[in-house]
Amino acid sequence: MDVTINILSAGTTHLKDQFKFDAEQAEQAEKALETLESNLIHTLDAHRLGIIIFDRRGDLVSCNRQWERLYELKYEAILDYNILEDTNLQRKRIWQPIKNAFSGTAGFMEENYFSPEEWGKKGRPRWTEGNVLPLFEKSANDNFLGAAIFLQDVTERRMTALEIESLRKLLTEVSSRQEGICRRLADLHEMAQQQSVANLCLRAGEPGRERPPFIPRREREVFEKLAAGFTVKEAAHQLGLGIKSVYTYRSRLLKRLDINGDVGLALAWRELQDRSGDFESLTEMKIHSR
Repeated sequence: MDVTINILSAGTTHLKDQFKFDAEQAEQAEKALETLESNLIHTLDAHRLGIIIFDRRGDLVSCNRQWERLYELKYEAILDYNILEDTNLQRKRIWQPIKNAFSGTAGFMEENYFSPEEWGKKGRPRWTEGNVLPLFEKSANDNFLGAAIFLQDVTERRMTALEIESLRKLLTEVSSRQEGICRRLADLHEMAQQQSVANLCLRAGEPGRERPPFIPRREREVFEKLAAGFTVKEAAHQLGLGIKSVYTYRSRLLKRLDINGDVGLALAWRELQDRSGDFESLTEMKIHSR
């Protein structure tokens, strides 16, 4: 691609206006400027950053090959672009440093997503960040010539960050769901225990219902101690029984009431007291367990 640096051409015209060259001097000056322009073009095209240059009015002047590769967009396709008239760009965060550069102040452009479709062109969308620099003429007046934007492709870094964030949210959601499932299982287990106890505590005599099972006096005493939160060892000491005997009574109670664990015993004790009237009568009932 032949990149024409119009800013340099403007500088050539300025020199011709300031100095009166004879034909030979003018030819030498033209060749020197052409060599300078060629070297500058080669330097820009070899640069690893995407570079795009605008004149003081915001009209596109040039871009290097890296910029073309970055967006897969040819310089010739955007010759009519003016950055200062881009209303879409003016709504983005990077507009302020660009605006400042055209006022003579360099700035940093944060990560920005751009697709050539925003210009009505076909190309490759990318995430970039970089610097925007004002360009001045090397003279006593330091006349403002335009602005140059240097862009680094950060698409892979950005996509990696997005994937990490997406994975973090997924793991958080999975963890939350697991906690919810565990809570639900615990609730269901408690409901099942309560339902099992409730079924035992239905009052005798109701059609289709069963009486509570017969609970011998010793089992009832062990039942009361364990339901109150005492350990097997503590219950054995208070009742004057052996530890093995308490374990035996406990095992019979769990089987008789069709429940699991000490929590089930505590629930069963509460339900039996609340719903069975005089609990002492249970020790006198001569009814076989189901």
